[in-house]
Order: sequence, then C-alpha cells, then structure tokens
Amino acid sequence: MITATPRRRASAFDPMESIRCWGKPTRQPSHRRPAASDRSSQTRRSAEQRCNCLKERQFVVLPEMAWAKRLQITFLILATIIIGGVSAVDTYWTFKNQDFLYQYEQNPVGRWLMEQDGGDVALFMTFKMVGTLVVMCTIPLLYRFRAKWGITAGASVAGFQCLLFVYLNFGEYFVQL
Repeated sequence: MITATPRRRASAFDPMESIRCWGKPTRQPSHRRPAASDRSSQTRRSAEQRCNCLKERQFVVLPEMAWAKRLQITFLILATIIIGGVSAVDTYWTFKNQDFLYQYEQNPVGRWLMEQDGGDVALFMTFKMVGTLVVMCTIPLLYRFRAKWGITAGASVAGFQCLLFVYLNFGEYFVQL
C-alpha cells in the first residue's frame, strides 16, 4: 500500500514531523505513478485533517532551537535598546550644547544641515532621529527575513553606538593622552 507523502520535505530540525502529521512513517516515493484505485480516499485527507495537522505543527519546537531563538531575540532587543539609549543621550547633549555645537561638530553632513537651518540644530536633530528610527525598525525586519543579517547588523550598530557613547562622554580624556 502506498502511503501519502507530504508536499514539502520535513524540516531539518524536526525529522519526525512527517510521522506525527501523517500518522505513518513515509517511505521514498517510487517512480511509478499510483494507479487510480490507489489514489482513493485513503491517500486524500479532508480539509479538517489538514487544518489539524497545521495546528499541530505550530507548536512543535525543539527545546534547543527555542532556547537559541529566545537568546537571539533577547540579543536583538538589547541591541535595539542600546541604539535607542545612546541616541537619546546624544540628543540630550546636542540640545544641551546647541549654542556652541556648530564649532565642535565633526560630522560634515551635520555641519551642513546646521548651516542650512541658520545655525539651529532642529533640522540636524530631525534627520538624526529619523535615521535612528529607520535603523531600529530595519534590524528586526532583517532578522525576520535573514536571521544572520539581522544579528550582524544589530551587533554592528550597537557596537558603534557603544563606541560613540564612550567617545561622547569620555573623549576629552583620550584627547589629553
């Protein structure tokens, strides 16, 4: 008797998926096409059975994989908090020192934006906040579509933000050395 085979291959993380979902272990399909009598109601499943099968698949997660996913998501949340936190500190210092910021600003784009706004930092800060929001929204999207890219981007941006935080708060000590 020929058993039904799933339309997609079982996941590499859960080789037992086809056994749980279809009820019987599947064998490699033969090269012959089954006869019309073999393709009867035995091999076809009702819509309700397919739905139940999909419901079962949603909750099947190996403990190791769940732990790794939780760790990755925790890391991304932490990286996003670091990015937002350092940006908030940078915004604070920008508004606190806006009277003489143009003299000390080392970013040429930032200096140009301040020139365009008549020496005010409002346009400069608007672009910084929009850029920060774009980055903070893009990193989870990257993780959703390509996990390695999201983790790499999150780690890189959070690392650079940490270096920026050290430079902004302790940079004067490094210049004196």
